[in-house]
Amino acid sequence: EPELPDDLGAALEDADDLAATWASITPHGALEWVRWVGATRNPDTRARRVEVSIDKLRGGKRRPCCFDLSSCTDPELARSGRLKD
Repeated sequence: EPELPDDLGAALEDADDLAATWASITPHGALEWVRWVGATRNPDTRARRVEVSIDKLRGGKRRPCCFDLSSCTDPELARSGRLKD
């Protein structure tokens, strides 16, 4: 399971109706949500992505759409989305 950033984790905790939905998402799917939220340096954009994540999850989305893995912020991955050596 990916480690949730504080802002996304708090939003999910506040959204009691999404507990079962979030628990049913695969680790890879959860990692995509975490990466999408973290793929911006702008705090306003990040806050908006957290809000949009909750809204999309409520709408039945299991993964963020149109997410470019090349903007991944995982330190073990290159910007191309491939594992670093």
